[in-house]
Amino acid sequence: MHSTIKYTIILILILSGKYLISQDQLYSQINSNPSNINTALTGVFDGKYRLGIAYRNQWFRISQNSSFNIKDFYADTKFNIVGDNYLGLGISISEKNSGTADVSLGMAHLNLSYQQKLNYNKYSSRSQFLIFGTQTGIGKLYSDFNNYFFGIQFDKNSESLNTSTPNGEELVNSDPFLDINAGLLYFNSTKYNSFYIGASIYHINSSIYSLIEGSNDKLQRRYSALVGGEINFNKNLSLLPSLIINIQNKFATYRIGSSIRAYYSDSEYNYVRFGLWTKIINTQETLDFSDLTLSAIFNFNRIEIGCSYDLNIGYSSELSRGNGAFEFNCNYILGDTPKHYKIFCPRF
Repeated sequence: MHSTIKYTIILILILSGKYLISQDQLYSQINSNPSNINTALTGVFDGKYRLGIAYRNQWFRISQNSSFNIKDFYADTKFNIVGDNYLGLGISISEKNSGTADVSLGMAHLNLSYQQKLNYNKYSSRSQFLIFGTQTGIGKLYSDFNNYFFGIQFDKNSESLNTSTPNGEELVNSDPFLDINAGLLYFNSTKYNSFYIGASIYHINSSIYSLIEGSNDKLQRRYSALVGGEINFNKNLSLLPSLIINIQNKFATYRIGSSIRAYYSDSEYNYVRFGLWTKIINTQETLDFSDLTLSAIFNFNRIEIGCSYDLNIGYSSELSRGNGAFEFNCNYILGDTPKHYKIFCPRF
């Protein structure tokens, strides 16, 4: 009995929407909208323009008709301004949907970055940059209130739900709110090796957003850190380890792992990557291994298609039957970097 009650409570929390809308839903892979990991990643790629889409679906085994999902569209570019310094400019549009309650958070951002080159030897094969990035945008929290039912609407006589009974709640879609994010990134790269480290703060202004009239609920700040690089074994094979840390309110996640990239032709734009990652989360008592992520990315002439799958191995694995999330991303890079000399951007 206690076990049944325990799982029922967990299930209600997961399907309520509020459980996950109180913290940012995040992608497993850096390539799924990079500015979602660090705002300074705007314009950090080898090329002139980048277009991308990303999609993530999770908890579908628990709520098959109304799972949690994220949808993103992003585009960015960069301009040579002074010397070998660049200005990155982009947009990102996202929608996050949470559970059977159909709570959705829509956001649109304008992304801006300044990329300062730190070494000026034109004969060097090394690129070294310090980048500052910002995001400024608007968001709105909304829901279909026809999916909400309350205890007061339960008719004891007929032992059924009477939706015509007033629920006594003042539910409204939130007003549009301002959202401001900022971050720093440093990278040191050659054609085959790289190192990068960075940090971001999201929702700096902690805007008020809620579905309840008069509520003072705030969008909690999220602190994100990223470190990783590329270790080259030979010209056709390399290792790309990384660590991503996200802390928001009382929740913390640590995603660590690596992928292996192998070229299948002489072109630097034709390769495949396979990766294995684990996510560690904080619980009330200790840290817990939440899931294992398997990823595969195929790149052909600057068209990159990637997917990943999360296997739950932690506290939620019994509810989800081991099925966590499926993630898909696709981006296309056009043109060459507007530059005087070759720039080697880190690859993820």
